Amino acid sequence: MSDNVLTRLPPSWMGLFEALGKLEHPEELAHLWYMEAMESHYGHHPVWGQLLRNLAIEDPVIQGIQLTFKPRFLLLSPDLQRLFLCFLLQHISSILDCDLHHFVCRIQQAVDQSSEIRELLGKLSKSFCVELVVTNKNYPDVNTTDKHPRSFCPHLVNSEQNSEQSNWDSVPMETDQLLESENYEKDREIEEDVIIVVDDDEEEQSSSSEKGLRPVDVKSGSMIEEEEAYESISLPPDIHQRIIHLRERLLCETEPPSSQSSQASNEMEVFITCSVEQVDEICKTLDTSSLSEIAVQYICQKLISMSDSLSYNKCVHLLSNVLYPKIHDLTQTASRLLASVVMATAEKFPKQLIDSVLVPVIADEPGSHEADLICRVIKESQTDEQRRYFMQRLRNKTVKMNENFLSVLQMIIDTKTEINEEILSWIVTLLTNSATEYSKNLKYGKVVLAVVNKYGMNLSQTDLSNLSVLIDKHDTFLKKTIGTTLKKLKTGKA
Repeated sequence: MSDNVLTRLPPSWMGLFEALGKLEHPEELAHLWYMEAMESHYGHHPVWGQLLRNLAIEDPVIQGIQLTFKPRFLLLSPDLQRLFLCFLLQHISSILDCDLHHFVCRIQQAVDQSSEIRELLGKLSKSFCVELVVTNKNYPDVNTTDKHPRSFCPHLVNSEQNSEQSNWDSVPMETDQLLESENYEKDREIEEDVIIVVDDDEEEQSSSSEKGLRPVDVKSGSMIEEEEAYESISLPPDIHQRIIHLRERLLCETEPPSSQSSQASNEMEVFITCSVEQVDEICKTLDTSSLSEIAVQYICQKLISMSDSLSYNKCVHLLSNVLYPKIHDLTQTASRLLASVVMATAEKFPKQLIDSVLVPVIADEPGSHEADLICRVIKESQTDEQRRYFMQRLRNKTVKMNENFLSVLQMIIDTKTEINEEILSWIVTLLTNSATEYSKNLKYGKVVLAVVNKYGMNLSQTDLSNLSVLIDKHDTFLKKTIGTTLKKLKTGKA
């Protein structure tokens, strides 16, 4: 039944359910898929509202001899239901309340009171106003004491006839949310296929853009060039003024963060209220790349203290602007202050740091000082699950082999982290492709020997064949030892 249901879901979300259906590390794989999908510069990104409305559609089901109707979500396997709801909780800040409200209410009506699914739905419902209080005769379903504008979305359709007689000016709704709500029911089962045509001039222009393409516009499904979108984002005057004041204080500070003024602390809260799109503009105004290490330490400590209020994507953007410039292109060993900031951030934002700093530094060929700092994070801060996530993210990037990356690989192997066959084959392929260039490199030989000794029993026949080709080209004193171990492994698997 579950496989049949999956064919009715939006194609753009199929990768998520394939990841959640894996037997090993489904949550980790789902998160990897989501990050890749949202970062993609091609096609259009998956839309939460489209998926949630699809899952709330009631399909006919035969129970015994009786025909009944159940939400499509409840036709998934129990494990998929549970994992999907946990995934929703993890990314709840990216979902409009009106979409979440519609989905949760539909499913809650059809599940048992004491089930685990009911408990997870209860956690989701805490993010919006499910129990609506009757406080206004014109809008009997709206709680006017709720300050969250998106909580009103589901009720706008029903109030359309009363809009002329009602004083909507008192309701803090945004124009785009009003337009979306008017078409809410009409679009419930519509899945749009978007074809994007880019002429040569536009393509040439976009290639010179600093950041490529931005995610798809949710409402129109159209692709927008990042440069154009970036220019269109302007900070409200009050936010801009607070950021200017914050920058002035950060540039003047020469003392540890503990002595920072409370006013600077209050101005940091702008990162909670701003949107993800505004983060880059705020950091540009702050000129974060020019800030001192003390200022960076202060910002990172404040981000850690505000962690419960920051979404994953917002945190990644902030760390990319604040911490990445300090770690990239280190010309000397990281100072004690910078190292402590990185370690504290790795403890609180392990995956965000991987996505925003560690992977980009590795992908851009790290120097010895960057590699030393990354190795320290791997050894002292990361768990096995986080190291696997790190390797999976690297596997999805174009990584060029150099001696400093060899140090990172050696550190991961030394921690005795268990890795899956896909990552292991990726490592073997990287090593094999560099066999000629590093044929006389002792550090390279040590990594190959470590891979064979640690993961030998997990190597596929293809991996063993590639390593045999590699060792034929190798020319250090480790060649004989590696070759003997490979022969034993081949014999054992024959």
